[in-house]
Amino acid sequence: MARRVTLAGIAEDVGVSITTASKVLNGAADVAPGTRARVERALQTSGYVRGPRTRGADVVEVVRGAVRDASAVEVIDGIQRALSAAACTTILVSGPGADGDVRWLRGCLRRAPVAVIVFGDPGTRAQAVLRARGIRLVIVTLNAGVGRGPTADAVARVGAAEAAGGFLAIDHLRTLGHVRIGLVADLAQSVRVGLRLAGCTVAADQRSATPVELIEGWAGAAAAPDPHEQAARLLRDGSPPTAIVSLTDAAVLDVLRALRERPPGVTGAVSVIGFDDAVAARSLGRVTTVAMPARRVGAEAVRLALAPFTEGARATTAVAVAPELVVRSG
Repeated sequence: MARRVTLAGIAEDVGVSITTASKVLNGAADVAPGTRARVERALQTSGYVRGPRTRGADVVEVVRGAVRDASAVEVIDGIQRALSAAACTTILVSGPGADGDVRWLRGCLRRAPVAVIVFGDPGTRAQAVLRARGIRLVIVTLNAGVGRGPTADAVARVGAAEAAGGFLAIDHLRTLGHVRIGLVADLAQSVRVGLRLAGCTVAADQRSATPVELIEGWAGAAAAPDPHEQAARLLRDGSPPTAIVSLTDAAVLDVLRALRERPPGVTGAVSVIGFDDAVAARSLGRVTTVAMPARRVGAEAVRLALAPFTEGARATTAVAVAPELVVRSG
């Protein structure tokens, strides 16, 4: 039978007192950085897990990281609804930030929740410390990939399949007969735009379907143009696209404005598809959109957070929530 890993044994292996090892485990500040790193490494590699806790047994901490877009608000709403249904208490905190990781982690260890849901990766140190304390960690990420299964570092992750959204948009327009499609985006959201663009490219390059030409509204510009200028550039082209996909919902309004500003006499219907189904664009009532399932991402984050207690060994560690195409007509 394998020897049970204890904090005393780890302290002995590292060559520190059990008091020092306990301070590291509890996030205390008065430990030399080198010593802290050695103890944390030993905690992580040994697979040490703290024994049963009673404090915070029904509490899940939700940590708002650097993610500040509108969809994050809907994800948090989905988390809070699911936690309420599970009779869990929600603690909503800020961090971890560039200079606040240590402070947030210390506070989290004092609160001792049963699980932590974090927007963005809190870093390897936080992962190791939370694992050693037996606190379940779930990371809400921009793109969780495709399918379900264990991740390389066994940290639970959940997100919307951003690339799949791009694929849906182009595939839908192809079925409507569009073969020349413009792309517009808020380039400040570079990671999200890149993932969605990758999905668009895969759909356009399908060998078994009619080839589709994608025209990026920002291509060839000396500086990154705003979405309105991107749409205007596409429409000024000698052979303008018959459809435009806005890879970010904030840009949908800019696309519609550019269409209204076309010179008198310029005709030709242009189909428009948006992303995210944000409230501002949703109010237009006529724009087909790829709805990224923010609230379902939140609900899945809660399921993953509670999975060790409800699903045991069957618990998955990665979930990609599929987007949905919402078809509207004006």
